Amino acid sequence: MHGKEWISYCEEEYDFHKLFDVIEYSFESQILKPNPDAFYNVLKKLNAKPEECLFIGDNIQNIDAARKIGIPSILFTDAHALRDDLGKILESFNSKL
Repeated sequence: MHGKEWISYCEEEYDFHKLFDVIEYSFESQILKPNPDAFYNVLKKLNAKPEECLFIGDNIQNIDAARKIGIPSILFTDAHALRDDLGKILESFNSKL
């Protein structure tokens, strides 16, 4: 769990948080992944179904937890692999259009 002070520092120093519609901090919810409620909280905030989302993480336990509730997931190992994995997902998505 990241502390409030660390998150405040990161938000002041970097703009990455502005890229997301919803941010769920464990220090606020007091629920840590891989607890399914951590994922359900975000789904509720997004008003989205699990299959409408994508979880990317570097911890296999969190990946497994997201997949168990139906959220497609990518295990982050490095930027090149992530780019390839996202390309496959987008290719699959585009073929359904």
